[in-house]
Amino acid sequence: AKQPKQRRSIEQRQRHHIGLAVGLLFAICYAGCSIPAARLADRMDRPLLLAIFAGFWSMMTMAMATVNSFAALALVRMGVGMGESGCHPTNHSLVSSYFGPERRARVLGIVGAGGAFGVLFAMIAGGALASVVGWRMTFLIMGAPGLLVALLLWLILPEPRRMMRPEDRPRPTPLTGSVKTLLKNPAFVWLTVAAVLCTGGSMGIATWLAAFFMRTYGMPVQVAGFWLGLVSGGAGAIGYV
Repeated sequence: AKQPKQRRSIEQRQRHHIGLAVGLLFAICYAGCSIPAARLADRMDRPLLLAIFAGFWSMMTMAMATVNSFAALALVRMGVGMGESGCHPTNHSLVSSYFGPERRARVLGIVGAGGAFGVLFAMIAGGALASVVGWRMTFLIMGAPGLLVALLLWLILPEPRRMMRPEDRPRPTPLTGSVKTLLKNPAFVWLTVAAVLCTGGSMGIATWLAAFFMRTYGMPVQVAGFWLGLVSGGAGAIGYV
């Protein structure tokens, strides 16, 4: 009787550790690094900055193949959060420079749909690879192309600021002033609250959904990856567009 109880206790601690590393610690780094990353995008060469963040994100994804303890898992997931957090504000800043206000919403929707298609591909391909080569090699294979993408971002994307004279370049507004302006906008405030609630729930579900289907319904990893990718990625792409 003691062995099943001990086993359940160990499994419960493992779930807590995974939830802490994949959820809370990741979210803290993601949210905490987003604002400094956005401030860097106001001042630095944005294609280079985007390439750095994307490359770091990819390297941390590949580093998942090496984790062998909770500490290693936590550090790598925090690294993933740091890399991912810098891509979105830098990307949005570039979109605002490439396109006028009348086209930005459509372009940002297309960019978001690209991310949803990435989720679709990652889940389907990741599940198929994991069933053949194991989860460690899957992280290496899935993360490696991001390094090439990072290099292409740096080499191909133009930086409009390079073509401006230094005195003509827009100066970043103070952070406190930007925050006050945003907080005076009710639409921004309520959208932020909704995004926090929606993301908190969806990320909690996404963390455990594949394991739930595999353990409860006996789905092979490639089958769970296919259906979850099709539903979450496909529906996400439709919603963005």
